[in-house]
Amino acid sequence: MSPKPPETSPASSGASATSLLDAVVATLPDTYHGIGYWIDNVAADARAELDEIKRQFRAGAIKTPRRTLAKAIAKQLNERGICKIGFSGVEAWLQRG
Repeated sequence: MSPKPPETSPASSGASATSLLDAVVATLPDTYHGIGYWIDNVAADARAELDEIKRQFRAGAIKTPRRTLAKAIAKQLNERGICKIGFSGVEAWLQRG
C-alpha cells in the first residue's frame, strides 16, 4: 500500500487561509453546557441546600465516597424535577473548589 500524498493547505494552493483557531471557534455553540452549567440553573433555595451538602462533605461531616454522594444527589435532583443531571456532573461539581 503506497503512502497517501500530502494534502495541500489552503495557503499553499492560493485559497484564503482560515486559522485553526477561527475554524474551531466557528463550530462552537453559543452556550456552554459543561461542568458547572447545571448548578447555575438550580433555584436559589435548592442551590443553598446543595452548597450546604457540599460544605458538609468537604468538612468531613458526610462520610461517603464522592461518587456515592454524587449519585445520591443526582438521583434526588432528577426525581424532584429540580434539574436533569447525571452523577458525573455532580461529582465534578463536588470536586471543584
